[in-house]
Amino acid sequence: MRYLRLKALLLLSLVALPLAISFGANGKISGTVKDASTGEALVGVNIILLGTTLGGATDEQGRYYILNIPPGRYTARASAVGFARMDIGNIEVRADQTTELNFDLRQETIELKEIVVQAQARVVDKSQTSSKATLGKDELANKLPITTAVEVLNTTPGAYKGFVRGGKITETKTIVDGVDVSDQYYAIGGEQANQGILALTAYVVRFRDSQLSTSTSVSFNAVEQLSVNTGAVGADNASATAGIINYSLREGRGKLTGSFNARTSQFKGLKYNGPDLYWNDFIYLNEKTQTKRRVDSMKTIQGTAPTAARQALITRDSTKNSKYTYEAGKYLNQDTPQIEIDGTVSGSINDDWGILFSARYFDTHGRLPNERSRQADLTLKTTYNLSPEFKLNGFGIINDKGKLFGWKNSFYNDYGRLF
Repeated sequence: MRYLRLKALLLLSLVALPLAISFGANGKISGTVKDASTGEALVGVNIILLGTTLGGATDEQGRYYILNIPPGRYTARASAVGFARMDIGNIEVRADQTTELNFDLRQETIELKEIVVQAQARVVDKSQTSSKATLGKDELANKLPITTAVEVLNTTPGAYKGFVRGGKITETKTIVDGVDVSDQYYAIGGEQANQGILALTAYVVRFRDSQLSTSTSVSFNAVEQLSVNTGAVGADNASATAGIINYSLREGRGKLTGSFNARTSQFKGLKYNGPDLYWNDFIYLNEKTQTKRRVDSMKTIQGTAPTAARQALITRDSTKNSKYTYEAGKYLNQDTPQIEIDGTVSGSINDDWGILFSARYFDTHGRLPNERSRQADLTLKTTYNLSPEFKLNGFGIINDKGKLFGWKNSFYNDYGRLF
C-alpha cells in the first residue's frame, strides 16, 4: 500500500521568446480606437496596460492587439496627440481567450482631464465555442469554505473530486502556465499493490490519491485563474478526452506584499458520529482472552505432567497469543485537531523582476480510526523582463506527502482492517 507520495514538478520553463507569441496559458486584448465625434478610425494610438511592459498601437483601420497577457485584471490606457487620454479599468483577461476592448477618444482642443472608465465583463462570451467554466481572482477570493485548488475545481460544472465528466484519471489533461503536468503514469503505479491483503487496500489508496493524480496540488493562493474545458478540445489536446484543467499562476507585480492564514478544527479533533466501527471487538478480545487462559492452563499442567504433544500446543498457542496486539481503543486517535497553515509572498523585486512564493501545510487525523494525513505544498514562480520584447518565466511546484520529511500517512480501510 503506497502511503507515501512525492510529486515534484520542478518545471523550469525558461521562456525567452518574443512577447508577440501567444501561449495557451495567456490571453490577449484586441479592439478598435475611434474618434468619439466623427467615428473615424484613429491611426498610431498607443495602448498600454498600466503596471506592465505590454502594449500595442493602432493600424490603418484603427485596430490594435496586445498578446501574451497573463490572466488577471488590468487597466488599459489609450493616448494620442490631439486627444484626451483615456483609461479603462477592471479589464479581465482570461487564459486562451481574447478580450475585446474599444476606445472612443475625444479631441483635445484645450487641456482636458483624463477620462476613466470601468469595464464590465460580458454576460455571454460570443467567442467561446466549447463548454468552459472560468474562475478568476475575484471568484477565487470568495467566502466558500475551501482552501485548495482542487476544492475550487470541484465547484465548476462537470468536475467531481478532480475527475472531469466522469472520465478516468488519465483522460484529463492538467496544464499549469502552459506546461502539461498531467501524471499519465499514476494509473500503472496504482495497480502494483496486488498481492495478499494489499489487494484489498489498493482501491482505497487510489480512490483518495487519484483526486490529485492529474490535477497537481497547486497552492490555492498561487492561482490567478482556473478554467475547466469539458468539451470540444483542440487537436493539440487529443488525449484529453474528458477535459482540460488549466491553471494560471499569479505573477509578482506591484508592491511586495504577503498574507498568512491558519485554520483549525475543534480542539478535540474531528468527530465521527456514525455506527461503531469496532462493534465486533468482543469477538477478537474474547478469542484473545481464551487463548491466554488456554496457554496458562496448559503450562500449569505441563509443569506437573509434561508431554511432548502438550508442549507443541503450548508453543503454537503462545506464538498465536503474542500476535494479539490490539486493545480496545488502540486506533482511536481523533483527539488531535485538524490544522492548515498557508502563506504567500508576491510582488516586484525591481522594475523587471517579479516573484511569487506560496506554501501550505495540512495535518489531520481524520474522522475514522488509524487515520493520519500530512502534506506540504510549495509553489514558486518568477518572471524577469530581459527587454521590452523578451520575457523569462519560471515556476516550480512541490507536493510532498512524506518523502522529504519522512511522514507516514494512513487511511482507515474496513476491508483490510487487522486487529
